[in-house]
Amino acid sequence: MSDHAFLPPSGADCWVACHKWPWMQREFPDLGDKTAADEGTLAAQALNCLATSQPMPAGVTDEMAGHVADTWMYALGLGVTEWNSEQKLHGKSIHDSQNYGTPDLYGWDTFNLHVIDLKYGHGFVNHVGNWQCINYVSLILDQLNMSHELELKITVHIHIAQPRCFTAEPFRCWTIPLVDLRAYFNTLRNAAGSVMQMGAKATTGPQCDHCNGRHACATLQTVAGRVIDMSFDLQPVPMQGPAIAAAYAIGKAAIARMEAFVSGIEAQAMHAIKNGTQLPGLAIEYGQGREQWTLDADTLTQMADAMQLPITAPKPVTPAQARAMLKKAGIQQDVLNDWVFRPAGAAKLVPSKTFKTS
Repeated sequence: MSDHAFLPPSGADCWVACHKWPWMQREFPDLGDKTAADEGTLAAQALNCLATSQPMPAGVTDEMAGHVADTWMYALGLGVTEWNSEQKLHGKSIHDSQNYGTPDLYGWDTFNLHVIDLKYGHGFVNHVGNWQCINYVSLILDQLNMSHELELKITVHIHIAQPRCFTAEPFRCWTIPLVDLRAYFNTLRNAAGSVMQMGAKATTGPQCDHCNGRHACATLQTVAGRVIDMSFDLQPVPMQGPAIAAAYAIGKAAIARMEAFVSGIEAQAMHAIKNGTQLPGLAIEYGQGREQWTLDADTLTQMADAMQLPITAPKPVTPAQARAMLKKAGIQQDVLNDWVFRPAGAAKLVPSKTFKTS
């Protein structure tokens, strides 16, 4: 979880790449669906509860609890003597007043600094050169009065925990000597200075994916329009060797810009529909979430034992697992209907031939 003054929740390199980002981000509210963001926040809170021996917060599913437990077990295996969890930090080395952040976990093993950032989404987040975590390191160092001689001995380990990213290892680590991070700190410091200037430039890039103002950004609109124009140019252009690789890279980058542009318009359209505006050909559709128990674990166990239902050994299972166990045992699954509920899933924009708004 991140609450940087400048860096977006994803930890993308907006600060470095697009100096106009803070103004666009502050001018426009987040109109997107909150489901994914709320899940990430809840997962970070659950991890903090494990680290501080507190009860799990309300709303944590069995799946989330399992993923968070895996992350905590990974942390415990790193040799850190004491973890700091959800500790809001302020620092002045990058910016004198506007830089802050809340690392999920950080701690020391002698001269080794470990920083763990839990990402609960499915999209891959790179651990190497991760600007969000690099900024966390700068904030941690700001709390210490460390000599240059001591800095030379320190090694930094930046960990990204992504238990639901199915295209990469769930736990990834980037190890780098602290002195080698100074170049990254300088880049952040220079970018922070540019960010705070009036008339800061705007450039398109990965940062557009997470900017609230992407639907109203003239620079992104220009790039998107150019991409659309190019998509209608069907003239054959024979390519050989490196030109093929270059064209592929350019095409992938163009697709990414268009996806950012469209996602911004999509968020704006969903916001308008939810507030009663009819948009021709568009409607909002809600998916269905996974079934959840309406009973706590103890009550569920008692009820299942009383009815001789084989769904709680060795511990209470998910509703989907319980239904599978009942089916295998030849028991009607509808006995569970009064014990479960299915929350509404994420909202999405869909084509529609009517003017329905929901």
